[in-house]
Amino acid sequence: MVEAAGGRLQIMAGGGVTAGTVADLAAAGVDAVHASASRRQEPDAGAPLGGTSDGGSWLTADLDVARAFVAAARTARAAR
Repeated sequence: MVEAAGGRLQIMAGGGVTAGTVADLAAAGVDAVHASASRRQEPDAGAPLGGTSDGGSWLTADLDVARAFVAAARTARAAR
């Protein structure tokens, strides 16, 4: 896809992108990445609003995951 775009379009990778895959994506020529920077949250029976109606888990934003993602992206950019 990067080759087909020939620099005319910005290619953004998303869906399953993690801090651990940013360097490989950058090396492949991907210009931009998108990530949810989230983690799975399990229900907490002790929390007044902690849970879902079916008792399942959900995704929530995670600052540590976001920081790791940004650090990986900056490292990948510097290596270009």
